[in-house]
Amino acid sequence: MKQSTKRFASLLIGLLFLFAALIVYFELIAPAYQNAQSAKAQYLSQQSFLTSEEATIKKVQDLIANYQSQSQVQDAVSSALPLSPDIPGAITQITGVARQSALAVQTISVQAQGIQNVQSVAAAPAPGSTVNAAAANFAGSLEKPIGTILLSVKMSGQYENIKQFISLLATNIRLFDPESVDIEPIAAAQGVGSSTVIQQNYNFTVNVATYYQGS
Repeated sequence: MKQSTKRFASLLIGLLFLFAALIVYFELIAPAYQNAQSAKAQYLSQQSFLTSEEATIKKVQDLIANYQSQSQVQDAVSSALPLSPDIPGAITQITGVARQSALAVQTISVQAQGIQNVQSVAAAPAPGSTVNAAAANFAGSLEKPIGTILLSVKMSGQYENIKQFISLLATNIRLFDPESVDIEPIAAAQGVGSSTVIQQNYNFTVNVATYYQGS
């Protein structure tokens, strides 16, 4: 075979291999690569969506936790300062504290003083200052008036009992403010004959103020 014929045959074979490689590339490799890219793009999109959903869920959970925390604070405030006078509840708590202190309750009288406006703690606005005036009005709008109820409780017992009563009032759920305590001593004889022992008892009149939130 001539040298030129061999060269032509080699060139023809090379072209055939190139043509076959192009067919394999466009028919097999290129579609597979495009499919792989599409799958990768879909995965990244789903991953981004999942991350966004997780962030949204986290925000919702934080809002729920914050709301629950605020609700607990509001419940605690409402227990200390009820939204209504709730005089029966106040009498029940006073009676319970007295019983816990081993005091015998004789009478409880109630006097409601009504609602009093809370004075604003904001500084007085300077003349002509609209900013300070707006701030003062805003602070005033956040303040709720407070109602006061006075209870006069007459009880009998020993001196240690009244000390425990005052101490328990200080840690009671509802806010009670003892304003005055009147003490009248009485003597009670216990025992018979030579075993008679004089135990010092007292009549107590305790004036207590409790409060509630106005509308």
